[in-house]
Formats: sequence, structure tokens, C-alpha cells
Amino acid sequence: MSDYADSSSGYGAEIFAVILVIGFVLYAIIERWRYKNK
Repeated sequence: MSDYADSSSGYGAEIFAVILVIGFVLYAIIERWRYKNK
């Protein structure tokens, strides 16, 4: 638990990585849906 609190400086990078992954997944799903509904 203490290690997690100490690494607060890298928290922003983790959030950015998570947002990047979620955004990529959403983009892939939308592209697939658009391709299917052509």
C-alpha cells in the first residue's frame, strides 16, 4: 500500500494509458459497427 502512495508521480501516466486503451477499444468497436452497417 505504501508503494502505491509513494508512486503518485506516475499516476498521471497510468491514467493516460488507461484512457488511451479505452479510447482505442471504443474506436475499434465504432469502426466495426460502421463497417457492419454499411
